[in-house]
Amino acid sequence: MINSNLSSKISTFMNSLPYNGYKQPTEPFKPKMSEAHDPQTSPVSGVSNSQSSSIPEEREKKIQDAVADCPKKDQHNKMKFISEFSVEDLKSAMESQSIDSHDKASVSEYDELLKELLNFIKILGKLTAIIVTTKERNKDHLGTGFLQRIQIKNNSDGSQTAVLTLTTAYHVFGVKETIKEEEKYKLAQDWKSMNVRARFFYDKPGDIGDEKKCLKLQNFRLLETDMEIDVDNDWCAIECEVKDTKLLPRVIDLKRYLQTYQEMQKTLFEMSKRTEYQKINLVVIVGHPHGQPKMVSIGRHYVTSNAIAKEVRSGQRWCRYYYDAPTCEASSGSPVFIFGQSITGFGYWFGHAHNHKKNVNEDNPVWKEVMEMNKNLKYLSQSTIGVEHIDSRN
Repeated sequence: MINSNLSSKISTFMNSLPYNGYKQPTEPFKPKMSEAHDPQTSPVSGVSNSQSSSIPEEREKKIQDAVADCPKKDQHNKMKFISEFSVEDLKSAMESQSIDSHDKASVSEYDELLKELLNFIKILGKLTAIIVTTKERNKDHLGTGFLQRIQIKNNSDGSQTAVLTLTTAYHVFGVKETIKEEEKYKLAQDWKSMNVRARFFYDKPGDIGDEKKCLKLQNFRLLETDMEIDVDNDWCAIECEVKDTKLLPRVIDLKRYLQTYQEMQKTLFEMSKRTEYQKINLVVIVGHPHGQPKMVSIGRHYVTSNAIAKEVRSGQRWCRYYYDAPTCEASSGSPVFIFGQSITGFGYWFGHAHNHKKNVNEDNPVWKEVMEMNKNLKYLSQSTIGVEHIDSRN
């Protein structure tokens, strides 16, 4: 079991999350000018490497090769760039989700919901970032992260610093996934040797090198991990900072998107209770598969006997989700939205996000269990552990 000190820190972190939105600073954001114009600061810098560099343009060739060599490329046509994703794409994906005839609902009845869902997916995308970790020269580990929180801190010189908290999967940083007791804290041990970078607003190929559009993040810190010896969870959170005065509009945009995300999440949850929407089984994943610009993947959610890991407190439980939405390498850490779940993200009940973790192999008992529900199953994935609110009203 996890030691009491770490368990206490995890509990403190989860309970520190705000109930509804984030308090706006009483004064305008004032970056520290001595650091705002530092020519040595990387557009996406790491915590320990003074020579850290931005994500290179030559990565495009590596991305193309990775896509071409992907063993799951037959699923690529089920993912679409978020910049091109439309109501028609959402409608088509939902129509294809039916397993058998009696499960099929008329998508034509869902016009109101489809518009809400599309807007929500776009906001979800705004809060999603690509994460790149370099541990060895020219060897990068790619993944995805989800923005959970923004705090504004006042500095002694009168300036302010924006502190961003992202959630992701433990192995995104190139640390081998494990739950062995002796390796449980390996990420924390290796953190200082890692060069971590991240980019928001990477929606099109040209965005990655546009410093005016993508946030300049620095001072990455490992905030917390959920690594419990008898619970295979693989979740963690990191912090980073924004101090560049030119990027103030981007920080303000993200704060606004966070507030909108919470409001829309609550709206969709209430809509899911309506009779006409109760047949809907929908999973949405937004991420950066193979390091590509942001993509949307749609699938179904499956309730399994392995879903609940443990009860953590009254009215809440640790659980993981299983779904058939296509994902690829570097999708790890992507936010997982499930229509009708009472917490789909960090939410307004105190908890943390469900992030995509990995695919489930055919020899896994969960695969066999889901095959009983869907004989045509081709792909199955699972999320990291997240905290789900048990809604007594249902």
